[in-house]
Amino acid sequence: MKYKVTNNYRKKDFSYLLYNNPSNQNNENTPLPKADYYSKEKRNNIINKLFNYNNGKLMTKEEQEQRKQIFNRLGLDFHLIERLFVKYKAQLLSATYDQIIVFQNQDKWKLIRIGQQLFLYHNNYYVASDGTRYRGNNYHLQQIFPLEEAHKAITKIVGYDWEKHRKIYCEKTNCFVNA
Repeated sequence: MKYKVTNNYRKKDFSYLLYNNPSNQNNENTPLPKADYYSKEKRNNIINKLFNYNNGKLMTKEEQEQRKQIFNRLGLDFHLIERLFVKYKAQLLSATYDQIIVFQNQDKWKLIRIGQQLFLYHNNYYVASDGTRYRGNNYHLQQIFPLEEAHKAITKIVGYDWEKHRKIYCEKTNCFVNA
């Protein structure tokens, strides 16, 4: 039996990087590459959208340069940006002078530079009696990193898993929520 080789996966939509974009659904008929990682061209496409668009609108050259400076101030080099936004498909919600807010795996994270340190904040949430988690609009301090260890902050963001966190918490506190 021969297999037909197609390049349909090249049509995959990368608009999930643009905040408030409704076209965040994958086409079920589109075959994906064997590895869950993209070609150099596709990675560059995602990075270009990250640095050239804000909420779906093309940024000016000055705004594009400011976006690059924000990531530099936070100690995020190309490889960390690629890891967070390409490999782990995080969404950039906000980028200001010395902070970014990202949405990754059902959680919002705020990374702020103060002096030579990075402060990583995680969204607050509460858990209902049925085990459902509700996200709040404010944040709590998760951890502080030296500026040169920005990679540890990114690792913390992409490695966080609510289900695993809840299970560990319930084991420690003997909670009655179904873990």
